[in-house]
Amino acid sequence: MKLNDFFDQCHVYETVDKSPEWLSQRKTGIGGSEVSIILNINKYKTPYELFMEKKGNSAAKHITNTAIEKGNRLEQPLIDVFFALHPEYIPINTKSISLKSKQYEFMNANLDGALLDQEKNKCVLEIKTTTIQNRDMLNDWGYWDNEQGVWIERVPDAYYCQVLHYLIVTGFDKAVIYALLDFAYKDGQETREITIHKEDVIEDMQYIITEEKKFWKMLEDNTRHLS
Repeated sequence: MKLNDFFDQCHVYETVDKSPEWLSQRKTGIGGSEVSIILNINKYKTPYELFMEKKGNSAAKHITNTAIEKGNRLEQPLIDVFFALHPEYIPINTKSISLKSKQYEFMNANLDGALLDQEKNKCVLEIKTTTIQNRDMLNDWGYWDNEQGVWIERVPDAYYCQVLHYLIVTGFDKAVIYALLDFAYKDGQETREITIHKEDVIEDMQYIITEEKKFWKMLEDNTRHLS
């Protein structure tokens, strides 16, 4: 299947990851990793800082560390592992493309991957690696509900917003998050595989659309009512 047909609700641009063209395309809209900044739940950047970067008034800070470098190197191996565990899925390689929503043209996406499931549903694939420093960070991925006697899976807020953004951009009905959790306070690693269905998160998606529209309108109007 041609990528233009697969991503039929998007404008599809051929790019090379981290190339000047890729970076230029990112500036034409809001990307998935920027949603948590706009919602002011990002630990590393404020909405005002993002606003100034988008206006070209300040340079984006290049943040790198051992964890980020490890995550970059593990991304493709984890994609390979995921599809090895799920031979029933058809993988879609998205490494050479950038996406822009046809409906919301201020929304961009650079996906880790995509897939067709057994029912030929189109799905977003998001790969995450994270170092779990303490129990609170582990609880961001799920917790035991004593009243119901069940394990409740969840996704950290920033990742959750990013994936919902991708569902909006692509128009897909489902996203799969495959995550490697590396424990700093004990030996070992764990993986998580969490599926998010669009029908379960409609209200949250609408909230994200509303907030991204507000942010983009401020950029267009050159207003700075941001913290």
